[in-house]
Amino acid sequence: MISVVIPSYNGAETLFQAIDSVLCQTTKTPLEILVIDDNSTDDTMEKMGRLRGNVIGCSSVLAKRSVLLEFPMEKDECHEDYLDWLRILKKYGTACGVDEPLLKYRLSSTGKSGNKLHSAGMTYRVYRELGMGTFRSLYCFACYAVNGVRKYYGKGKKRGRD
Repeated sequence: MISVVIPSYNGAETLFQAIDSVLCQTTKTPLEILVIDDNSTDDTMEKMGRLRGNVIGCSSVLAKRSVLLEFPMEKDECHEDYLDWLRILKKYGTACGVDEPLLKYRLSSTGKSGNKLHSAGMTYRVYRELGMGTFRSLYCFACYAVNGVRKYYGKGKKRGRD
């Protein structure tokens, strides 16, 4: 079986187009389509309701269902997925990551990450929501910003061997 994951945030306008593009593929292998909604505020959920299936709260995570149920994504004014991952790590202590993109998605100017300044403010609010004081939050935010700049400007540069 081939599992196709379609992440969505306010993707009501393009949801069925994405599903149709999967269904138009020619394969003898059975297909499974997983539409994953990240707390959309448009009518994505209503359109998904016309489909049969399960709604998952984030786009590229493998985790025990019981853990995700323990940490529902409720803080829409910040990056609630990031907030929950930090809370999960605080409780359980470990996680594994893959340092390569495993999915592509559409960014829109109206999405949560479309405006970088707004997104940065949401990241700062995550630290405050975790109970960090102002200075510690500013320190963590500065680290986040420096790493973001390194990631952005480090793309495309050849790394030399020492």
